[in-house]
Amino acid sequence: MTRTGIRAFAILLAGALCTATTLAAGTERQLISAADFGALPFMVGPKMSPDAKHVVTTAHLKGKKLLVILDLGPKTGPSHSFTMPGKWELGWYRWAGNERVLVSIGHADVLFGDDVYVTRLVMYDLKTDKAAFIGKKNEGVEGDNVIHIDRDGHWLLLNVQKTIYDYPSVYRVDLDTMDMKKVVSEHPHVWNWFADSSGTVRAGVGVEGRRWWLLYRKEADAKFEKVMRRTVKSTDDDEGVIERSTAATRATQSPMHAPAATACIATISPATRSASRCSSIRRSTSTTSGCPTRTRSPRSTTPTIAAASNGWCRA
Repeated sequence: MTRTGIRAFAILLAGALCTATTLAAGTERQLISAADFGALPFMVGPKMSPDAKHVVTTAHLKGKKLLVILDLGPKTGPSHSFTMPGKWELGWYRWAGNERVLVSIGHADVLFGDDVYVTRLVMYDLKTDKAAFIGKKNEGVEGDNVIHIDRDGHWLLLNVQKTIYDYPSVYRVDLDTMDMKKVVSEHPHVWNWFADSSGTVRAGVGVEGRRWWLLYRKEADAKFEKVMRRTVKSTDDDEGVIERSTAATRATQSPMHAPAATACIATISPATRSASRCSSIRRSTSTTSGCPTRTRSPRSTTPTIAAASNGWCRA
């Protein structure tokens, strides 16, 4: 160690000893009360707008859980705060541009004797000070599967069932007018679609029984091809064999190449996926699937959807 290094170490050691002596000579430390220790934090999960002028966060005020939007600046403080309507619970929230907040809300329900968790998507516009429901009037159980958001907040892509009897399609939603345009039609047994950073839907994952497969397209105008599939062994739900179709060779030349697609599929448990989708009331092509068929009519969820979009309560 050099002379300079020894001198610096000595100074740091002397400072540490001085601090320890001061603490020992001070008053006895007080224990934190149980009330303070168990108190809920004021802010949870704050998310800043892209222009850094606002923050949306969950807050606990006077025993209530609120969604709060804060204006940042010389007079920082809450500009808007909301409680969830009725039985609806706050799921997630994120910015769509600088003036719009997307909010997922949900509640537990029973459909055809199965326990389901219904989710819906709501958008709050800071400029108009209004909230609007995003989705289809009679859409399926899962209504908050956003797969892409325009950086400027003008549109988004929503993966959603038109009704509980349909497989999901992808809609481009204009957030200025709330018009919905279908950009990818439903494919049998494909429940999840994926978009790239530009908002082009590139891939979809299908599940039927013990079989998985990946649909992929290289360009927006191209047709989806099955580039990969997996057959799960009957003796073990967690192990299987990945089989590539001849189209996989072309996929290796594209942004979502085969290794990335393999990793995407491997993260999904086949048993969990099958059970969750059945509980979500998927359209059945087999009487032995355990899911309802078209011959049964569901309860209308329209009233609760309307309540969710219009029932925001000012805090």
